[in-house]
Formats: sequence, C-alpha cells, structure tokens
Amino acid sequence: IATLRVPIAPGAEGEINTVALAPDGKHALAGGSTGFSFGPGFAAYLFDIERQAMIGRLAGLPAAIMDVGYAPSGKSFAIGFAKTAGVRLYDGSGKPIAEDRDYGDRVSAIAFAGDDRFAVSSYDGQIRLYDAAGHRLAAARAPGGKRPSSVAFSLDSKLLAVGYDDEARVDLLAADTLRPKGQPRSGDLQAGALSAAA
Repeated sequence: IATLRVPIAPGAEGEINTVALAPDGKHALAGGSTGFSFGPGFAAYLFDIERQAMIGRLAGLPAAIMDVGYAPSGKSFAIGFAKTAGVRLYDGSGKPIAEDRDYGDRVSAIAFAGDDRFAVSSYDGQIRLYDAAGHRLAAARAPGGKRPSSVAFSLDSKLLAVGYDDEARVDLLAADTLRPKGQPRSGDLQAGALSAAA
C-alpha cells in the first residue's frame, strides 16, 4: 500500500526498531536510532496513514527507542528506551504524562491491557506494571531467563505472558500482582529461545 520513511543519514541514523498503529488506524508511531544526528536528542515520528505522510516528530528523547505502544483507548502511548532511560507515557498530543527511569538496562517490550494498564519488560530482568496514568503498580523479577524480551496480555487482561531471548520458555503471570501462574510446556525445545510471546 505504501512505504513510510523517516529521515536517514550515515551510520545508525534512521534505523527503526519499532512501530505501532493507533487503535483507530489513522496514525502510526515509529522509533529507533532516529533523530540523534541532528537533535535535540533522539526522536519518534508520527505518520498520517490516510495521507501516507510523516506529520510530526517528538524530539529531545533521552535514548534510542526500543519499543512503542498505543493504549487501546487511543488516549495515550508509551515509549521504552535503550540504556537505562526507562519508559515514558504521553497523551495523544505528545505531552508527557509520566516517566519511570528506575531501570537497570534497556526496555525490551511494552504491552497494553484492555483497560489501558501497561506492562514493560527490561533486560534488567524485571517486569513492571503501570496503571493508565503511568503510576507503577508492581514490579517483579521475571521467573524464567535473565533477559525477558516480550510481554503480552491475555484477551481478558487477567494474565501476562513473558517471553525470553535467553531461554526456550514462556511464563504466565497474574496481570494484577505479577505473581507466577505457570508456564506452557516447552521441554521438547532443546535450543534457541521463545523471544516473542503473543
């Protein structure tokens, strides 16, 4: 249908790590190692899907963008960063709502529940849960591998699946407390990892 492009330059400039489509399908948000060569800071880019054009740029971000996600209501979106810059929640116009920089490593994934709560996995081994306003509700060490790489809520928002890029394992957590609730069998997998859960 279309190819949507961000500014590029030599090196990593313009390298896209993640993209998210707004719930109404009208906009897309993209980020990665973008905006740092001309600043200020890193940047995320907003696209109008109908016009197939970039219509905005959220600049001055503290690090490369590792994941983005829209709340199901469309009222907010979250951006997860590289290094230890953590996660930020923005309203639909791009105004910051909340921020959590208490991270020991990069964000690896963001997932929203049906009620706009969201979960974040990080290579510091932690899973963090936030309410719709971006306040941290819970944090827990992932029960499996050292590098949780993906998170996904069940359709009823009662369970959270966690995948790892260093283990052939998926863990299921209670979506309100992050307590372990079991794991699907994966004993027949002798190598590799289950890095993407959905």
